[in-house]
Amino acid sequence: MENKTIYIKLFGGCQIRVGTVVINEQTHQSRKPWLLLEYLIYNHDRMISSSELIQVLWNDGELTNPVNALKTLVLRSRKLLEPLGLPPQSLLSQKRGTYGWCPETDFFLDTDEFQKLLRSSARSISMYSAAGLPGPCSGLPRFRLILGRPGFTGGVTSRRGVRSSSCLPILMSTAGVRS
Repeated sequence: MENKTIYIKLFGGCQIRVGTVVINEQTHQSRKPWLLLEYLIYNHDRMISSSELIQVLWNDGELTNPVNALKTLVLRSRKLLEPLGLPPQSLLSQKRGTYGWCPETDFFLDTDEFQKLLRSSARSISMYSAAGLPGPCSGLPRFRLILGRPGFTGGVTSRRGVRSSSCLPILMSTAGVRS
């Protein structure tokens, strides 16, 4: 496979770009395939079991054949990825009943970059606090207010498929920043 970097934006809606080709959830009406892609992309560091995906995507439990529904959804999600010009099977992989996002493809993910910035800020805040200086912490509460305000939609989708601004506490706790 040709080594092309994939640029993925989860904040403000999912968008995937390779070169000049862009696909996003606004151009496709089906929501479930995008929910699957977003969940796999956000959890790109691990393979996810079928049972976890079924629980996340169909929390109501009203499916007669959830495993078959998941397989169909994976096929639909791969179909969405075809315009990128990369083999969809290499982007959305399946191994022994688990699924994962592109284990062997270079990609840039906005939520990962955000977490790196938060970790870096946390280290700076810790250094200033240890020295008893007021330092850069004064800007962080304003930053929290901007991102946590109503109307801010992060890239994390709840189990019921509803976008929420709750991704900020999740990202901050992942980065080791206390609220």
